[in-house]
Amino acid sequence: MSNAQEAVKTRHKETSLIFPVLALVVLFLWGGSQTLPVVIAINLLALIGILSSAFSVVRHADVLAHRLGEPYGSLILSLSVVILEVSLISALMATGDAAPTLMRDTLYSIIMIVTGGLVGFSLLLGGRKFATQYMNLFGIKQYLIALFPLAIIVLVFPMALPAANFSTGQALLVALISAAMYGVFLLIQTKTHQSLFVYEHEDDSDDDDPHHGKPSAHSSLWHAIWLIVHLIAVIAVTKMNASPLETLLDSMNAPVAFTGFLVALLILSPEGLGALKA
Repeated sequence: MSNAQEAVKTRHKETSLIFPVLALVVLFLWGGSQTLPVVIAINLLALIGILSSAFSVVRHADVLAHRLGEPYGSLILSLSVVILEVSLISALMATGDAAPTLMRDTLYSIIMIVTGGLVGFSLLLGGRKFATQYMNLFGIKQYLIALFPLAIIVLVFPMALPAANFSTGQALLVALISAAMYGVFLLIQTKTHQSLFVYEHEDDSDDDDPHHGKPSAHSSLWHAIWLIVHLIAVIAVTKMNASPLETLLDSMNAPVAFTGFLVALLILSPEGLGALKA
C-alpha cells in the first residue's frame, strides 16, 4: 500500500518548470540577438519551455477534472486550454508587430486541426486498438450547435464587411453575442442538461489507466496553485519570445497566418497528444 502511495506522490514533480525558467534567462540575456543560428536556438528553447509548462497545465487540470467529475471535468480542461490560447495570443499581440488578425487565424487553425485532423486520427487509432468506438452523439450535437454559429460570426461574417473587419461597435456587439451564447451553453452543460455531456460507456476496469483520472496524493488547492504557476510561465516565455519569433518568421518569409497556425499547434499539443494516447 505504501509503495502505491509513493508511486502516486512521485507522479506530480514540477521539474518541468526548469525549462521555462531557463528559457526566460536565455531570452533576457540574448533575446535581442539578430544572428539566425542564435535566434533559432532561442526559439527552440522557448518552444520547449512553453510546451513543458503547457503539458503541466493540462496535467493539473486533468486531476481537478477527474475529482469534480463530468460535466465539470470537461469544462475545467476546456477553460485551461482557452486560458492558454488567450494568454499566448495576448502576449504576442501586446509585444512586437503581431498581425491584428492573429486571433482569427488561430481560431480558424484550431477548428480545422481539431475537426479535420485530430478527431479523425483519434478515431482511427481507437478503432485500430479497440475495434468499437463509442461516442456521445447528444453531447457532440450540443458542442457543434454552439461552435458553428460562433465560428461563422467571428470568422466568416467579417469578410462580408467593407473593410473585412469589425468596427469597434460591431466588435463589442459580437463579443456580447458570443459571451451570451457561451453562457447559454454553459447553463445547458452544467445545469439543465448535464446528462447530455456524460460519457455513457465508461468502463470501470479503466481505473488503472495511465492517462485520465490517475490519482494524486496532493490536495486540489495544490494542483490549482501549480496550474496557475505554469500558466504564468507560459505567458512570460511567450511574451519575451515574441520578438525572436518575429525575427525567425521574417527570415523564413513565412505568411502572416503561419503565426496563428503555430499558436494553434502549441495550444492543442498537450490535449491533442493526450487524446491520441487515450
